[in-house]
Amino acid sequence: GLSKDSWRSPLDAFAELAAAALREKTSALSADSSNQHSVMLTLYIWITEKSKAAKVHPDDSKSEEAVQPFILLNPNYAESGDMPRVCIWGKQHDVCEKSLYLFHIKGKFRERVLRLVTQPSFDHFILFLILLNSIGLMVYDHRAPDNSGFNGFQNNILDLVLTILFTLEFILKVIAWGLIMDRGSYLRDVWNWLDFVVVISALLSLLPGGSDGLSFLRVFRALRPLRSLNAVPQMKVLVNTVIGSVPRLGNVTAVGAFLFMVFGVIGVTLMNGIFDHQCKTTPAPVLTFINGTAGPQCWSWPHNGDERLCGGSYNCEDTKGYCGAKEEDPSPELRPVFPGGKRDFPWCEGSEPGKQNPEDNLIHFDHIGGAFLIVFQCMTLEGWTDIMYKVQDAYDFWISTIYFTLVITLTSFFLLNVALAVVDEARAEFDEEEDANGEDGREDDGTGGKTLLDKEMALLDDLDDDDQDVVDLDEEPWLDCGLVHICRRIASTDLFMNVIMLFIIANVITMMTEKFPVDVGEQSTIKILEMIFLGVFCIEMSILVSALGPKKYCSNPVTAFDGAIVLVAVFQEIVGASGPFTALRTFRLFRVLNKLANRWPSFKVLLKAMVLTAISLNYWLILFVLVLFIFTLMCLTFFATQFHFNDPDTFDQVLNAGEFWCPGTEGLADNYRQDCIPRANFDTFLQGFVTIFQIMTGENWNTVMYAGMRSKGWPFALIFAFLILFGQTLFLSIFLSMLMSKFDKVSDNLNEKLAREREKEKEKAKAKLKTVNSKDELDSDDDSGTEQAEAPYSKNVGPLRKLYKKGARFYKSITERDGWPNGYAWFVLHTTNPIRVCCNWILNVELKIGDDRIKLFDNFILLCILVSSVGMAYDSPMRDPKEGLTVAVRQADQVFSIIFIIEMGLKLLALGLIWGKDAYLKSGWNCLDSVVVVVSIVNMASATSSGFLKTLRILRAFRPLRVISRNENLKVVVQTIFASLPHLLTLVIVALIFLLIFALLFLQYMNGKFLACDIGDDTIPLMRELGETFTLPMCLPAVLNAAGLGSCQTGNVCPGELRGKWEGSNSSWVGGNSSCTGELPIAFQRPTGDTPICVARCWSDHGLTGRLPEPPEWLCPKAMTKPEQLPSVCPGSNVWTVDRKNLTADEVVGIDFVQAMSRLMVLPCGGTQLVDGRIDTNASVVSCANVFCPEPASEEVQKSCEANCKDEPAFCSNACDGLKRASLECQSCRKECEAMCRCRDYCEPMIKDAALCLEQGKRWMPTISQSFDNIWLAMLTLFEISTTEGWVDVMYAATDKTDHYVQPKRENEAVAWTLVMIFYMFFSAMFIINLSVGVIVDQFMMMKTSNQTVMLTETQKAWVNSMTSLYSRSYIVNLTNLHEKPTHQRRLYSVVNSSKFDNAIMAAIVVNTLFMALKIYPNPYPAWDDVLQAANYVFAGIFTCECILKLIALRGNYFRDRWNLFDFSCVVATGIGIIVSEIFKINISSVTSVIRIFRIARLFKLLRFLKGLNKIFMALLLSLPKLLNVLLILLLLLTLYAILGVSIFSTAKRGGILDPDGNFKDLDVHGNFKDFIWAFITLFRCSTGEAWNEIMHDLAKTETDFYKAGDWCTPDALFDSEDKFEVLKSKCLISNPNVCVQTLMGVNILPYIFWCSYTLLITFIVMNLVIAVILEGYEDGKDSPASEVVDICIRLWLRYDPEHRLSLPLGKTLRFINEALKEIEQGESSELFKTGSSDQSDADALAQVAQIPMRYVAALDVQVEENGRVHFVSACKQVMRFVCMGDDLSTMEDLADVQSKLDKKEAAKLQRLADKADSRIIKSTKSPEGAEGVRRPRTSLKDEVAAVKLQTAVKMSFLAKKAKRDVANRKASQVADGDADQGAPSSSALSKPAEPDEESRPEGPLLRDPLDQDPAPSSP
Repeated sequence: GLSKDSWRSPLDAFAELAAAALREKTSALSADSSNQHSVMLTLYIWITEKSKAAKVHPDDSKSEEAVQPFILLNPNYAESGDMPRVCIWGKQHDVCEKSLYLFHIKGKFRERVLRLVTQPSFDHFILFLILLNSIGLMVYDHRAPDNSGFNGFQNNILDLVLTILFTLEFILKVIAWGLIMDRGSYLRDVWNWLDFVVVISALLSLLPGGSDGLSFLRVFRALRPLRSLNAVPQMKVLVNTVIGSVPRLGNVTAVGAFLFMVFGVIGVTLMNGIFDHQCKTTPAPVLTFINGTAGPQCWSWPHNGDERLCGGSYNCEDTKGYCGAKEEDPSPELRPVFPGGKRDFPWCEGSEPGKQNPEDNLIHFDHIGGAFLIVFQCMTLEGWTDIMYKVQDAYDFWISTIYFTLVITLTSFFLLNVALAVVDEARAEFDEEEDANGEDGREDDGTGGKTLLDKEMALLDDLDDDDQDVVDLDEEPWLDCGLVHICRRIASTDLFMNVIMLFIIANVITMMTEKFPVDVGEQSTIKILEMIFLGVFCIEMSILVSALGPKKYCSNPVTAFDGAIVLVAVFQEIVGASGPFTALRTFRLFRVLNKLANRWPSFKVLLKAMVLTAISLNYWLILFVLVLFIFTLMCLTFFATQFHFNDPDTFDQVLNAGEFWCPGTEGLADNYRQDCIPRANFDTFLQGFVTIFQIMTGENWNTVMYAGMRSKGWPFALIFAFLILFGQTLFLSIFLSMLMSKFDKVSDNLNEKLAREREKEKEKAKAKLKTVNSKDELDSDDDSGTEQAEAPYSKNVGPLRKLYKKGARFYKSITERDGWPNGYAWFVLHTTNPIRVCCNWILNVELKIGDDRIKLFDNFILLCILVSSVGMAYDSPMRDPKEGLTVAVRQADQVFSIIFIIEMGLKLLALGLIWGKDAYLKSGWNCLDSVVVVVSIVNMASATSSGFLKTLRILRAFRPLRVISRNENLKVVVQTIFASLPHLLTLVIVALIFLLIFALLFLQYMNGKFLACDIGDDTIPLMRELGETFTLPMCLPAVLNAAGLGSCQTGNVCPGELRGKWEGSNSSWVGGNSSCTGELPIAFQRPTGDTPICVARCWSDHGLTGRLPEPPEWLCPKAMTKPEQLPSVCPGSNVWTVDRKNLTADEVVGIDFVQAMSRLMVLPCGGTQLVDGRIDTNASVVSCANVFCPEPASEEVQKSCEANCKDEPAFCSNACDGLKRASLECQSCRKECEAMCRCRDYCEPMIKDAALCLEQGKRWMPTISQSFDNIWLAMLTLFEISTTEGWVDVMYAATDKTDHYVQPKRENEAVAWTLVMIFYMFFSAMFIINLSVGVIVDQFMMMKTSNQTVMLTETQKAWVNSMTSLYSRSYIVNLTNLHEKPTHQRRLYSVVNSSKFDNAIMAAIVVNTLFMALKIYPNPYPAWDDVLQAANYVFAGIFTCECILKLIALRGNYFRDRWNLFDFSCVVATGIGIIVSEIFKINISSVTSVIRIFRIARLFKLLRFLKGLNKIFMALLLSLPKLLNVLLILLLLLTLYAILGVSIFSTAKRGGILDPDGNFKDLDVHGNFKDFIWAFITLFRCSTGEAWNEIMHDLAKTETDFYKAGDWCTPDALFDSEDKFEVLKSKCLISNPNVCVQTLMGVNILPYIFWCSYTLLITFIVMNLVIAVILEGYEDGKDSPASEVVDICIRLWLRYDPEHRLSLPLGKTLRFINEALKEIEQGESSELFKTGSSDQSDADALAQVAQIPMRYVAALDVQVEENGRVHFVSACKQVMRFVCMGDDLSTMEDLADVQSKLDKKEAAKLQRLADKADSRIIKSTKSPEGAEGVRRPRTSLKDEVAAVKLQTAVKMSFLAKKAKRDVANRKASQVADGDADQGAPSSSALSKPAEPDEESRPEGPLLRDPLDQDPAPSSP
C-alpha cells in the first residue's frame, strides 16, 4: 500500500493513480494477485526512489522506512521460466535460484548475504580497505628489508588481513550472485574479474613457496586500487570510454605495424652494423704481444677516443683516425685487414670492434627488434635526432635525413593524429549515449532537465555574482552608524577599486624587481615601498570590513583571501622575518585578472570557459592520478633497487642490482648514497610516481627505457612501450578530445549568454536614447546601440572612443568625397593621368595561355622573389666573398633589390599611398613588401654593414614571405592563422598572467639556488665535510703584479695556495697551521664561513665604456680592436700554451686580452682577518679592492657601502647575528663586505660552499641552463618547460636546492617541489597548451566550413564526389574485348586476374618481407646469409614469373597500371643485380640493397584487400592536396627562419659532441646554422621539440659567460668576413667559428626572440594546422561511399560482361542497375526494372520502362548508343545518381543544377575529368565497321521513354475514339434490332487500360512502395 501520511507529494498522488490504472489493466490480463502485487510494489518503489532523488518528499526518513530490505517480486518464477527477481533496499536484481548449487534464493542465509553485499555501507567498507591497501603499498619502503619496520607489518600482518577480507568479500558475493553460470552472476561482470584475479593471485602467494616461485603475482596487488572505479558510476563511464577506444584503434594499430615493418626492414637492410663503426688509431690491426714483449699474441686495433661514429658523412677527420668495423660489416672497405691473415689470434682487450656507446647495444639496426625500437622512439619524437646524427655519420647524410624525416612525418605527424581522431570519434559517441541516457534520467528524476554543465555554470555565476559588486548600496548596512555609511560609499566607487588595482599592480612590479645577486640599495627602496603597499592594503581591508561587516567580508572568497594575505604580511612584519607565505602576495594578481575580465567580455568568456572545463575534467583527473598510481606500483614491483649503474648517465654497467644503496657509501646520509642511481628510478614511490608522469609527458622517457632494458633485459622494453601507447596515444588523446569538446560546449553556451545580455543592453540603451531624444549622437549606420551596449564593459575608454570616432568620421568624409584628394595618387596623379595609366597597365598586363590568363608582372616578381630567396639561402657570412658564385649571388641580390624598388614605385604611383580604395598601405602584404624594400635601400646606401645596419639587414630574410600574397591558396592558410590570433590572444593573456604568477612564486624561492661547485671527477670537501664555520687557510703572494700572475696563465683559479690538505680517511683538514713562506708569504683565512671572498675578474669591454675606476692595464688590458689580434683556433692551438715567439704583435695583444678575461683570481675582498684576537690587514695589499680599484672611493660611496652591508641578507648574517654585532668576526666580515662593495664591478663575493669551492681551485657554475634569477629568466624557464622540454631537469634542480651559495643536496626538498612541478606541468603543458591546440583546430574547421560552397546541398555534394570518383578511374578493366583475344591469352588472363593468383602473390610478398626482416648482424649461424640469399632468389623467380605471365596476358595493357610499372622495374632491377653479382662477380651490394628495399613497397598493394587500412591511407591521400598549402607555409617559414638563423648564428661558437666543459649541450657539429641545409634540419628538429631550448641557451651565451667558464669567443664586431676573410681563414675561424652572438644595445636578446617566436609560430600554430588538416582528411576519408559504389559496380558489371566489352544491351543494363542498388543497400531492395530473362530484347525492356510514371523516368540519365548498348560509365552514373537521390526523387532538380552552382575552378576540373572519361569510352568502343575511336551518336533513355509514352498516349487516344464509334454503331444496330440492352461494354470500360496486378507493379529505386502507373490519357 501507499503511504497514508497526511501530507502527500504530487508523486505520491501520481503513484496511486498509476497503481490503480495498472491494477485495472493487470486484472484483465491475469488473475494472479501476487504477480499484480509485485508489479504495484515495483512501480511504487521506483516512484519513491525517484521522489527521494528529486528531494520532493518532505520526510526522507519515512520514505526510507517504506522500503523493505528484501522482497522476492516473482515467487512463481519457476512457472513462467524467468529468473528470480528480488528487490533489495529498493533496487531490483535478477538472481540465480541456487548459487553454487547450494544456497537457494528463499533461504534465510542467502537472503542475509544479499542484504549485506548490497548495502552502501558494505561498499564503503570495501573502499576503505582498498584505500588502506593503497596507502600501505605507497608507504612500503623498497630500500629497507622486507621484515623490518613498516615493511614487516605490511607483509606479515596488513597484507594477510586484507587478503582475508577481500577473499571473504569474494565468497560473500559469489554466494549472493552465483559464480558464472547464470545471468547476473559474479563473473559475468567484467569489473569483478579484476577482483577475482587479485584475490586468486593473493591466495596463491600465500601457498608454501609462493612468495618465491610466484613472486610475479605480487604485481596484481597493484591492481587493487582499480577496484575503486567500480563504486563511482562516472568513473566507470570514463573507463568504458577508454576501453571502448581500444578496438577502434585496431586499424590504426595495423597501419602502425605496416609502417613499422616497412621502415624496420629498410633500416635492417641498409643500415645494419653501422653502430659498430669506430675511429681507430691505425688503418689495420697490428699483431702484438699480450704481455708486452713475449708470450701470446693478439691483434691490436684500439679506438682513438673519437666519440662519433664513422663510415658515412664522417670519416674521423677531426681526430686524424681511421674508420673500422667488424669483419662481417656490409662495407668491405671498413672491414679489418689482417696482415698475413688472422691466424686465429684473438683480439687484444679493448681492440675488438664493437659498439662504443652503451645505449647502442639497445638501439640499432642489427635486427628487426632493434629497428622497431628505433622507429617507435622516433614516433614519440624523443631522442630521435641523436639516432639520426649517428646514422648520418656512420652511413649516409642524405639517405638518413630522408629516412628519419619520413619516419617522423608518417608515424608521429600522421599516425598518432589519426589515432587522436579515432579516439575523439569514440569519445563523441560515448558522450552522445550518455547525453541521451542523461536526458532520459533527468526527465525521470524531475531535475528539470538540468545537465551537469548547467549546474556548473550556475555555480560559476554565483561565484561571479559574489565578486561583481563587493558593496551594494541598495542593501541594508550591517551596522547603522556614520563610519559604516562613509566606508560603504567609498568602497562602492570605481575610483576606490581602481586605486587599489593600481597599488596591486605596483606591488607586483616591485616583486618583479627581485633578482640574484641582490642589489642591497634597490632592496632598501623596495622594502619602503612594501611597507607603503602594506599600509594601503590594511586601509583597504579596514574600509571593506567596515562597509561589509566581518561576516560578509569573510564569506566572500575574494575579500577573505586578500584579508588573509594582509594579516600574514602584518604578522611577518611584527615578527621581523619573511616566511614561506610571502609568495602568497603573488596571488593578488587574480584580482587584476578578475577586473580585466569585467572590462573585457570575450576575456571573461574565456576565463569562465577555462574554469568550467577544468571542473568538468575532474573525473578524468582522478582517473589519471589512479592510473599513475597503478603504473607506479607495477614498475616498483619490477624495477625497485634495480637501476644501479657504474655511470648513471650512460647505463654502461649494472652495479649491485637489488642492493639498497650505491657501493662504498656506508655511513653517509641517504642524500649522498645515490650517485650510481639515475634520477629517474623506481626505488621509492615518490620517485617512481614522478618517473611515470615523466614517461606520460614523453620527456626523456627513452632514457628510462634504456635503464630498464639494461638492468632487466630486452623484453622489459615492452613495459615502457605500453606506457607510451596507453599513456600518450590513448589516455592523453582522450584528455585532449574531452578538453576540446567541453571547451567548445562551454564557450558556445557562454557566448550565447553574452549575446543575450548584449541584446538586452542594446535595447535598454536604445530606450534610454529615445527618452532623452539624443538623436544627434545616433550614427546613420545604426551602430550606436552596439556601442552603448558595450559601454558597461568599457567604462574607462569613453574619451578614446570619441577621439577614434572623430578620426573615423574625418577619414570617411575624405574617402567618400568625389573630388580631391580622393582618387588622386600622391595628391597629384588622377586616375586618368598618363603616368598612372601606364603604371596600371604594367601591373595588370596579362598573357592568355589556353583558357587561363596570367599576369606577367606579378609572375615576373614572383620569379624574382623565388630566385632571390634561393640566393639568400645559398649566401652565408662564412662564404668567401671573392668566390665567383658568391660574387654572382651578392650582385644578383643588388639587382633584385633594384627590381623590387621599381615594383614598389610602380605600385605607389598606380595605387597611391593612403587615399583610395586600393591604396598601397591598405594592404598588409604591401606593408611587408615596403619594409623589405626599405631595408634593401638602406643596405645599398650604407657604406658599412656593422652595428645596427647589420641587424637591419636581417630583415631581408622576410623576402620569401612575399610569395604568400601572390598565391591565393597560401593566403587562405595565412588567413586561417590570422583568424586564430584574436582567439589565441585572450588565451595568451591568461597564460601570461598565470605564467607571471608562477614566475613570481618560483622567483621568491629559487633565485640563485641553481648553482653548484663544478667538481667533476675530483673529490673536495665542502661544508658538509668541513662544517659551516670552517674556512680554508691560504697563502698569498706579497705583491700582485704582472710577474706574479705567472701561475695564473693556465686558465685555472689562482694565485694563492692552500695550507694543508683534506684527509678523507679521517674526515679532517690537516696541516692548516703551517706557515706561509717563499713566494707566498702572506697567510689569510676568512674569520667565518659567511665572510665573503672575492672572485676578481676583468670586464671584456674594459677601456671602451669609460668605467671608473679602471684597473691597471697590466692586469686588465684593453679589448681587441681588429681581426688581426684574434688568437688562432686551428687544431693544436691553445691560448694558454701557445708559443709567443711565432706570434705577431697583434696576436700577442689578443692572447694577453683573452688570458686576462678568462683568468679567475680568488682574492680577499679587503684583506682583513683575525690574527691572535685582533683584526689584521696584512693581506690588503693583494686584496681585490686594492688591486682592481686602487683609487680610494668617495665618502658617499663609503657611506652607501656601510649601510648596504648592514642590510645585506646573505653576507655576515651569522657573523653579525643578534648579540654578535659587536664581535671582531662581525667587524672583519663587514669590512670585507664594504671593500667588495667599493669595487663591485670587478670583485664578485662568494661565501659558504661557493667560497670553499673557489678556494680549492674549482668553479661555481650553474647546474642547468635554466634559472629563476630574475623575473624574465623565470618566465622564460616556465615557458620552456611548458613545451615539456627540460622540465625534468628543472624539477630535479628544484628538489635539490638548498640555500644561496650552498652546494645542492640530492632530493633535499623532494616532496614539495615535485608536486608543485607536476601541478604546473599539468596546468601549462596539458591544459593551456592543449587549449591552444583546440582553438587552432576549431578555427580551422570553422574556416573550412565557411569556405565551402554553401550553394550546394548535401545531395549535390555527394553527386560531385561520386562523379569525381568515377571519372578519376584511369581504366575500368585491364583488358577489354576478351572475345577477340586468342584462347591461350584468355585462359592466362583468367589465371592472373583471379583472386587466388592475387592472394598467392600477396602471400609471397608478405613472406618475402618476413625473410627480409630476418636479416641479423652479425650472422647467428654461418649459413644464415646463404639461406636468406636462396630465399631472395626464390622470391625473385616468383615475381619474375608473375611479371612474365601478366605481360603475356595483358600485352601492352600491362603498363597501364602503375603498380605493374613498379613491379616491372623491381623485377628488372633485381634480375640485373643478380646477373651482375653472380655471373660477372661484380660487387654491387649497396645497389642491390636499395633495389631490394623497393620490393617492400609491394606491401602497399595489401591496401586493396584491407578496407580498414585503406580508409586510413585514403585519409592521408585526401589530406595531401590540402596539406600541401600548409606545408608550403611551413616550408616558407622554415626557409625564413633558416635564412635568419644563418645570418645571425652561422658564425656562433659551437662545441663538439661531448664538450668537457659543459659549455654546449646541443649547439654542436650536428645542430647548428653553419649553412642553409644544416639550419633547415636543425629547425625541423626543433619543430618536433627536440632540445630547442638548449640550443637557445647555447646561442645566448655572452662573452662574460665564456670567460667565466675559462673559455673565450670572438667579438661579433671583429668577425668581418667580407673585408677580412683571409685573415679569419688563416686563423681557422672560418672552418671553426667561435663568434659571440650579435647583441642588441649590449643585450644578447636575439636568440630568445628567435627561438620563442619560432616555437610559438611553428610548433604551436603551423604544426597544429597540420594536425587539423590530417584530422579533416580522416573525417573525409573514413567513409568513402563513392569509391565503394564504383568498386561494387565494377564487380557486378563483370558478371554481366564477362568478355569485358564495357557495354551491355539495355535489358541487361537495367538488371545490372537494379542488382547494384540491391547490394549497395545491403538488403532486399524492390526492383525498378523487372525484366523477365537476361535475353530480353531492348524493345521489350524499353516497353517495360515505359510503364513507369514519367516523374520517375525523369531520374534516368542512361545514355544509349546507336547500337542499343549502354556503356559502363553511363550505367554506373545512373547507379550513383539513384544512390545520391536516396528515397527523395525530388532532388533530381538539384543534380541538374550542380554544374551551375559549382565554383568555376571546381566545375572546370570536373569537366576535364568528364572529357577524359568520354575520350576513353570512344577509344574502348568499336563502330559497326570495326573502326576504333569513332564517336557515335547517343540517345538518352529518358528521351526514348518519353517518345514511347507519347506514342502510347496518341495511340490510346485514337483507340478510345475508335471504341466510342464502335459502341455507338453497335448501339444503333441493337436498337434497330430490338436488342439494345444486351451486354454492350461501357465506353469507360473500353477506354480504360487494364491495370497490372499488385505484384507486377514496378517499384522505385531504394523505395519500398509500388509505383503508380501514369493515368491513361483522357479522351478529347
